Amino acid sequence: PGIWFDRPLGENVIEGNTCIGNLKGIFYEIGEPVTTVPFGAVICNNLVIGSRQQGIYVAASSDVTVQNNTVVNCWAGIVLHGMPRTFYSLKNNTVKNNIIHGGSVGDLILYKGDKTGNNQIDDNFYVTGVSAEGSTARSTIRVGVVTGNGYNINYRDLNSLANSEGLEQNGQHGDPIWEGMQTYLYLLGAGSAAEGN
Repeated sequence: PGIWFDRPLGENVIEGNTCIGNLKGIFYEIGEPVTTVPFGAVICNNLVIGSRQQGIYVAASSDVTVQNNTVVNCWAGIVLHGMPRTFYSLKNNTVKNNIIHGGSVGDLILYKGDKTGNNQIDDNFYVTGVSAEGSTARSTIRVGVVTGNGYNINYRDLNSLANSEGLEQNGQHGDPIWEGMQTYLYLLGAGSAAEGN
């Protein structure tokens, strides 16, 4: 992995990193806050490109915020899973204001089974209609809300995801008008609908 936290205990900030071509980009595993701290982790303002597995992977962890990241052409973009685990939960996590261009599996995967709850996903921007380096353009989002070990995609439009799961009430998709893709910058061009993510 580019960055890997394993069994951390709260108030971890993973910010401003660029991870390119790793197995996993940013991997936060079996973490939770201790009672004296307000959060487990904040993963923000990172650029993750071309991970062979998950771009940002929150596995069996609680109280993690994944915010304002750009995840491009990873096998699976952002994943909240790693369950079931005997002693760990997947609760109180937030995924918001990210720009996600998933690879061969999908954009976002959320495990929704035993020992999960209050995982909020909203205001993310899903890249459609444009290709990233080494990928093909896609016309739909690809989100999986799963109860088993697999990463099955069961939502391909935001309305269905919002109506069925209550997720992405304010999510958007389209062309972020990226500039500087060839030099791994992925800056938003003028008039980008992803502005603010």
